[in-house]
Amino acid sequence: MGGDLDLRWCTSLTHLPKNLKITGYLDLAWCASLIYLPENLEVVGYLDLKNCTSLTHLPKNLIANSDVDLERCVSLKEIPENLEVGGKIYLPEHLK
Repeated sequence: MGGDLDLRWCTSLTHLPKNLKITGYLDLAWCASLIYLPENLEVVGYLDLKNCTSLTHLPKNLIANSDVDLERCVSLKEIPENLEVGGKIYLPEHLK
């Protein structure tokens, strides 16, 4: 059984706890107040950050074993060079 966490549309969410490991998918799409992701975040499934418009950076040690959707993350400055992604990364237009 997967450990999915669906926080889609949690518009007041600003951050997640440290050292979080999700054994399924993590859906944070439309969390417009999300400022950052915690260090050591590991997501076994799909990581959806679509429309997280306040997210400015990703932690350097983020591990995502499937696809990562960053579309319309307009405040994101860059993608860390050592980002571990097991699938595709869907980038916002300004970082393509």
